Amino acid sequence: MKSKFKSVLCSIIFLASLTGCRIQEPHVHSEVTRYDDSYHWNICEICNEITSTKVEHNFKEETIKNPTCTEKGEKKLKCECGYEKNIEVDATGHKFNKNYEFDENYHFHKCLDCGEKKDIESHDLNEEIIDEPTPISEGKKRIYCNNCNYEKEEILNKLPLVETTIEILPDEVNEHPYLEMNGVYLNETYPTEFTIEKNGGYIKSDKIGTIAEISVHLYGYYNNLKIYDDISDGNLLTGEKTYLTDGDNSGYLYTYTLNDSDSFRIENPSNYDTNAYFIKIKHTGYVEEPKYEKISIEKALEIGASLTGIDENKYIIKGTVTSIDNNYITLSDGSKSIVVENKSIKKNLNPDYFVELKGKIENRNGQILFVNPSLISYKAATYTVEVQSSQNGSIQLNKYSNINFEEKINVTILPDEGYKIKYLFLNGQKQNFYDNKSSLLITQNSIITAVFVKDYGQNTIESEYVFSSYEEGEDKKYQEEHKLDSNTKITITNSFFSSNLTIYEKGEALIESNGIIKEITLNTNSNSGTLKVYGAEKGKGFIEIKTIELDGSKQYILDISNENYTFIKLVSEKENISFESFSMVYETDDNAEGFVIHSVEMVGTYGDSNLITYKNFDILIDGGTASDSSNVKKVIDTYVLDGVLDLLIITHPDSDHYGGITSGNPFQNLTNINMMITGDHSSNDQIVNNVSSKFPDVEVYNILELVNTEKKIHTLKVDDDFSIDFFWHEGYTLSSKNNQSVATMIKYKNTKLFMAGDMEKAECNRFMPVYPNLTSPEDFVIFKALHHASNGSNETNFIEYIKPDFAFVTAGMKLSDPNKTPNYRAHPYLDASIRIGNYTNKYYWSGICGQLNISCNGYTATAKGLGRSKDYYVYDKNTGNYILADKEKEKDVTYFESYFYQNAVLNMDKPNLANIKLFA
Repeated sequence: MKSKFKSVLCSIIFLASLTGCRIQEPHVHSEVTRYDDSYHWNICEICNEITSTKVEHNFKEETIKNPTCTEKGEKKLKCECGYEKNIEVDATGHKFNKNYEFDENYHFHKCLDCGEKKDIESHDLNEEIIDEPTPISEGKKRIYCNNCNYEKEEILNKLPLVETTIEILPDEVNEHPYLEMNGVYLNETYPTEFTIEKNGGYIKSDKIGTIAEISVHLYGYYNNLKIYDDISDGNLLTGEKTYLTDGDNSGYLYTYTLNDSDSFRIENPSNYDTNAYFIKIKHTGYVEEPKYEKISIEKALEIGASLTGIDENKYIIKGTVTSIDNNYITLSDGSKSIVVENKSIKKNLNPDYFVELKGKIENRNGQILFVNPSLISYKAATYTVEVQSSQNGSIQLNKYSNINFEEKINVTILPDEGYKIKYLFLNGQKQNFYDNKSSLLITQNSIITAVFVKDYGQNTIESEYVFSSYEEGEDKKYQEEHKLDSNTKITITNSFFSSNLTIYEKGEALIESNGIIKEITLNTNSNSGTLKVYGAEKGKGFIEIKTIELDGSKQYILDISNENYTFIKLVSEKENISFESFSMVYETDDNAEGFVIHSVEMVGTYGDSNLITYKNFDILIDGGTASDSSNVKKVIDTYVLDGVLDLLIITHPDSDHYGGITSGNPFQNLTNINMMITGDHSSNDQIVNNVSSKFPDVEVYNILELVNTEKKIHTLKVDDDFSIDFFWHEGYTLSSKNNQSVATMIKYKNTKLFMAGDMEKAECNRFMPVYPNLTSPEDFVIFKALHHASNGSNETNFIEYIKPDFAFVTAGMKLSDPNKTPNYRAHPYLDASIRIGNYTNKYYWSGICGQLNISCNGYTATAKGLGRSKDYYVYDKNTGNYILADKEKEKDVTYFESYFYQNAVLNMDKPNLANIKLFA
């Protein structure tokens, strides 16, 4: 074995030696590809040498199984090198559409790949009427979802014929094409009414189906209308008559039954126009209402610009009320504004309200108006009140913001020590106040300002003298005297008293007062000059007060409260100086003088009698009912000290105004009646004869003997301070007794007392334009409520016209049941009294206080009651108890502070105008 091994080894060695001795040939690789999970490369399969760099795999994909939204897939990865592997593919997940998809019942979000649904909700359906159904045609509506695009249309069945009501209203009187009208139109003087013209005005129709009932609410006491159950002939119907108060509109409602007639006719054959608040027609039948197009204000202006006159088409506009000027309202949508002529909408068309109106467009001489409007809807506004700072005092309110329209706010006036309030203004308009308190009615965003002046004591008066209100004098006349009032006169030299007082250079004006002057204010329109001011006590020489170098200021105030001057002398040292007016604060002892109104307590439900005494001049206005004769006699016997009644006025011939005279003898202890004036009516003869038989020397005048259309005011002057104006008005020529009431104004210094018996709304509205400036903000105005404070007389517009600072009413309290509770639907009416209270809370009633003695010194008034004769009870609905009203506590209270009114506040949902804690 060993020898064999050696032989082999030797052979190998031999061969190797032979090879090494030859020339070597190059090696040629034989390449093959090798790989792992990440790379591939080449290698020589002979010598195993790596012949290339490693390269990442370049895969190509091959789908084995596609993934779904919820399941994994599989795919093969293959490289050109021959390497391959299988991998899982993640599920894709749902791709839900952002927008809702829907079917008939639901909406949802749906996957775009697999169709799976999520957020499945029932439709939130709404409906929109495309075409209204009528009894003669089908309608159509669109049903749609509020959250998705689902919608469909449905046909609406024709409507059945049902009983409906056609309502003819003033602002829409001519908007009923299915009614034939002639001589029927809006009453522009009283726009809550429409007129059916005399001598044949009519409304009729045979186009509204069957008619069941017609009701007519008329103004006044007389019904001149004829109602028939046929358009051309038929039966004359008799209506059922009831009294209706609808807000401020009071009158008789006439209801007629037509028993399903197929036509009707309303006509006015009389010689007098008839005014209605509304007419309602109940019928069964179809009528097509006028259609309105909704447009923007900008579009309305475009339409108006192309018009001449009024467009017969009807439109709807909406916007915010930005201003109100009488019957003209500006409506704005933020970019454009249009003026609305409003003669009939009385509520909810207020400043800053957002409103929707329907009406017509008119181009009136180039001005584009929205006319004949009706209110469709409104969104109420709330208001804020700003108090502007004042010198020498401040103002506090109980509420500054979130104030509703016509809400009253309480004002507390806080003068600094030594000062008092002179003026209180709301949006520049002077307001009433009493005892440093006021209640103001807010109708818009408002500003309150106040003027405070020095308080010189209770016995001082401020008077202003405006030269343009006096007769003109002569130019440069020596010592020309002008009496300005009973207290003050002025004597001028080298001056001219005209619309202004001009004191020429070196000229002078001497002002003389009956009282001691505490302050004088000079209002000038001169910008330069030198004025010397002197003062003097009675019987003493003049002392220079001040030299004023005029510097363009319009007002110069001199405080001379430490002196006792009754004379002021103005001397122009340089240039001509002109004055518009001057005012003075001076002491007076007038508290001991003045006149007194003795408002007699009435026994019955109605009744009116007032005795007015001034020095030795006594006036009796009306004599109450027959039951009141003894009360009238007692007042005359107590206060007519000389036994002579100087003037008797019977305002009109209703028995509650004269029955106490003709049915009794209240004049038993009088020695004479000097003068008697009566309203115009033939039945006055009974009253005149009664008085004349007792006092043959009495001078009797019918009011039309004193005033007429040419001479509208007759003045009876008692002395320089006290006079009585008698006013002409159209009511004296009419047949209505109430509207024949004698209208008077007693004037004493700064006070005006207005009384006009039972004058009603119609005559009030005719009266105002004849005497447009009856009172002024400078007057202290006393108002006796008309017609015992009835709703048909004391309307807001008339109260605002009178501008009362103080008011009272004469009427007996009506007790309506065995429990002696007041009847609130009798005189004085609550709503009328509230309207007065919205202007002044100094409002008194002899039914509460008993006989009232109202004292007036010419600048203010105070009321004292003697205690009533009647007991009355108020019902407390919280406890079910009846509470006796305390006579003694109520002797001097205002109407609004009484148990009577508080009971109405608690039980009848009326406003607490007194702003006091209620008794319950």
